[in-house]
Amino acid sequence: MSDQLNSLLIDIGNSRIKFAFGSDLTKINVCNSITELIPYLHHVSNIWLSSVGKASQVKQLQRLVLPLGIDLHIVVTQKQAYGLKFVYQDMTTMGVDRWLAMIAATQETSKPVAVLSLGTANTCDILYEGKHLGGWIAPGFSLMKDSLQIRTAQVFADNQIPTELTLGDKTQNCVNLGCLAQQQGFVLVANNYLISQFSDYEIFITGGASSLVEQLSLPKVTFFENLVLLGLNVLSENIEK
Repeated sequence: MSDQLNSLLIDIGNSRIKFAFGSDLTKINVCNSITELIPYLHHVSNIWLSSVGKASQVKQLQRLVLPLGIDLHIVVTQKQAYGLKFVYQDMTTMGVDRWLAMIAATQETSKPVAVLSLGTANTCDILYEGKHLGGWIAPGFSLMKDSLQIRTAQVFADNQIPTELTLGDKTQNCVNLGCLAQQQGFVLVANNYLISQFSDYEIFITGGASSLVEQLSLPKVTFFENLVLLGLNVLSENIEK
């Protein structure tokens, strides 16, 4: 790795840690623990961090960077940022990952847009003319499947992840395909909502389960590997100028 100082962008999610360097967002890396980031810390002067409630991992990172003199910027939500005003009255209840994904979206389009993140939870947020109009939060694919198995008698699944929505011929298939149907339905309902409200629009999809909805082939959908890291990059570039 080059000795040139860079900004390290870190997104601590519900299941994984994603990171990238601000100068190269074409490569997004994934790890499972903070200690896996140690080799990179000696090559950066700034870290921009998004974390959804992982306090222990944040504290661990703070301990690691303190002796190295690295500026650690822990991002928090704000009511207004980058020309976007949010509908939430209490911004502390909005996940910073959603907030950053919306900030990133404002840099990509001026059209009405639905920002969908598909992961442990599915989230949808609608943006229009510099305003966050509101959104939805629902269980993601794995959470739906786990809930069915835990809360429902005689319903069980396997570890298969379907790539195409067909009809199941046994309980395991029915569960997997039913969860896939709900996952795809989340996107289709967002698309239908936008159609009912706007003559033109876009849909941005990000998150680890995005591949489950690629089969839909909707014309106005753009897939992003990680909108949260793009949002972190927006913040880092504007602060460091």
